[in-house]
Amino acid sequence: MNPSRNSARLLSAGALGLALTFGCLSAPASAVERSPKPGTPGIQLDHLDRGLVAAKTSEGVFLSWRLLGHEATGSSATGLTGTDFNVYRDGQKLATVTDSTNFLDPAGTTASEYQVRAVVGGVELDRSASATSWGGNFKDIPLKKPADGVTPHGPGVHLHRK
Repeated sequence: MNPSRNSARLLSAGALGLALTFGCLSAPASAVERSPKPGTPGIQLDHLDRGLVAAKTSEGVFLSWRLLGHEATGSSATGLTGTDFNVYRDGQKLATVTDSTNFLDPAGTTASEYQVRAVVGGVELDRSASATSWGGNFKDIPLKKPADGVTPHGPGVHLHRK
């Protein structure tokens, strides 16, 4: 099945999880370890939320979310270390995730509603927005593509990197 010209198709929930996880932490590990909170004077960071997504797979519902820059405390052989997370389905706690920003719920369905809550010093903080499954392992995202050769800056305008 080919995606239409006006949509982009994310092909894999696993790839999405990696993109969401690493896309918000683009600084080198040394900078992430001392990453300031958004709003620190002189430093410009995007304000990102937890970004919880749920995708139905043949093995259950795959969940993926962001580890925010100020939550990373170091690194290990398997990746960044930091905050633990409690995972909830339909208001009931399923698990505590200590070494990852994804989780597979084998009993999840497309009707299940999920939340993730950061755990710092044994206390739940920073509840995510709720997410329900996409119903499949991809999400169609509509694109607003300008007519060929026309950009918001006008026809024939080309932007170049310096």
